Amino acid sequence: MSAHELILNFYVCFGMVAVFLCFGFMMPFVGNVLVVLFSIMMGEKSYAKMKGIRSGTEMDV
Repeated sequence: MSAHELILNFYVCFGMVAVFLCFGFMMPFVGNVLVVLFSIMMGEKSYAKMKGIRSGTEMDV
C-alpha cells in the first residue's frame, strides 16, 4: 500500500466519523438545546403576562 492510499484511507475514515458526529450527535443536541431555551423563554413570557408584570426578555431600546 502506497503512502497516497494510506493518507486517503485516513481522510476517508475520519471524514466519515466527522459526518457521523455532526448528524448523529451535534445536530440533535443543538436542536434540543434550542427547544429548551425557546420553551423557557416562552414560559417566562406567558407567566409574566398572566401575572401582569414586565417580562425579563423585553429589551429597552
